[in-house]
Amino acid sequence: MLKHGPRILALGLAVGLVLVTSIEAGAQSGGSGGTASTPGALTKDDFLIRIQYRSGDQWTWLTGITAARFFNRARCECDVPIKIVIELTSGGLAKRNYIGEGSVRTLVGTNNCLAADSASRTDAKCEYLDSGPTMLTAIATGRRLEIATTVGKLFASKGGAGISTAETSDTCAQDHSQKIWISVDANKDGAPDLTGDGAPQIALDLNGSAPKVPDGVEVVAGNEALEVKWNPVMGVPDLNGYLVFCARAGQLPVFSPSYYKDQYYTRASECPGRPAALTAEPALAFAQAGENSQGVAVEAPDAFKRLDPAFLCSDLLTSQTSTRIHTLQNEVPYVIGVTSVDKRGNASPIERAFLQFPIPSRDFYRGYRSDGGMAEGGFCAMARRPRSPRAAEVLAVAALLAATVRRRRRNRR
Repeated sequence: MLKHGPRILALGLAVGLVLVTSIEAGAQSGGSGGTASTPGALTKDDFLIRIQYRSGDQWTWLTGITAARFFNRARCECDVPIKIVIELTSGGLAKRNYIGEGSVRTLVGTNNCLAADSASRTDAKCEYLDSGPTMLTAIATGRRLEIATTVGKLFASKGGAGISTAETSDTCAQDHSQKIWISVDANKDGAPDLTGDGAPQIALDLNGSAPKVPDGVEVVAGNEALEVKWNPVMGVPDLNGYLVFCARAGQLPVFSPSYYKDQYYTRASECPGRPAALTAEPALAFAQAGENSQGVAVEAPDAFKRLDPAFLCSDLLTSQTSTRIHTLQNEVPYVIGVTSVDKRGNASPIERAFLQFPIPSRDFYRGYRSDGGMAEGGFCAMARRPRSPRAAEVLAVAALLAATVRRRRRNRR
């Protein structure tokens, strides 16, 4: 054992030297930025990009569907202040020892702001949101980068239009998408280290297009109630549900004030004095006008076309394709319309509606007697209003036939 001691010691020193050299090389590679495969190099997953909006005296986070609805509501309020917040994730902070004196910048644009090819980056004509580069070391120490802007400035940059252009209602009225990109230059060579899909980015949309109009609408009369049915809307991946509107005589709200939640947004409702900008596919053909058990197809009242929440007769129905409207008055005409709502809050304008009358349910025998029937006794059934003055005669004949059958059975016995 003692004889081999010097050899073991020499071998240990050699291995230690190799390990130290490898660590130093890794640190130097990480400090210069390197590539995604280099130990310690930053990747897009090391960055967190979030949006905040002003809510009273506080800044509130916008995430997922909340962000989609916020930008939809802010379409005609381009001066709404927002903040873009950039931080390193826990994985990115773990690499702080490998981050050198590089910098990051924030861009916005509709195209690939950080394409791998420098010529493509130039053609993208993206705009910087920040006033200058921020040191990576500043973010790595736990401080986050905050960039104050507005909805209008964020969405004004389109094909080189520039974020410094004047904010107008048209800026936020047009449907389009933007991406916020983070340009990472850890090795200080003036070129982004992460490009294309490998670059940190977040997509934002202005989308005011309404989903399809529900078809197959039926309105069936009931006692002081109307049963409303429709076919499910297909091919709308972000469909959120349906809303039912109703009007007494086509002009008056049924519930005043309506206690149903609107859960949708239009430029008319969110921005008084400005016309609605929502568009939808043309309303599908409903049943021809004329009396039938599904109601009479009519042109929708103006309140339905404006999606006036005062005429709501249901909450958002997320999974069902029917509902029953109660506490109505029999023999009074009601107009019913159905709209679909997506997860951004866009609702399809109602162009066609249905006219229907709630009717009292009557005991069949009582109906027969009230129409002049004289036979005693009776049987239970539910009936609509008699559709013909000959109903009493038909019932009398039916009673006579029943009595004849009973006499024949007794005679056979």
